[in-house]
Amino acid sequence: IYGYIYDADRKALAGIRVVLSDTKYFALTDKNGRYEIIFRNGVDVKKATLVVESVRYAATKQLNYNIAKQSDLVLNKMEPMIVGKIMVTKKGNKFL
Repeated sequence: IYGYIYDADRKALAGIRVVLSDTKYFALTDKNGRYEIIFRNGVDVKKATLVVESVRYAATKQLNYNIAKQSDLVLNKMEPMIVGKIMVTKKGNKFL
């Protein structure tokens, strides 16, 4: 199977690791955003989720094993998020 990965502006993303979940199959995208996974030892068709492993991007995609060319995957950059505040109070000689 093969496909292409782009950012939100439709620019090719190079060096993105894509993994077929729960298997040892993976690929890195080239300068054109193209990935290709060749199943040398066959594949369990129940394992049909492609996962993007990246610090800046996150996505999953269901694969269609009936066709070689998968639909393009467009990734949105993850934005950092502040999730709350940390408060330390002192009671006697102990911190709570």
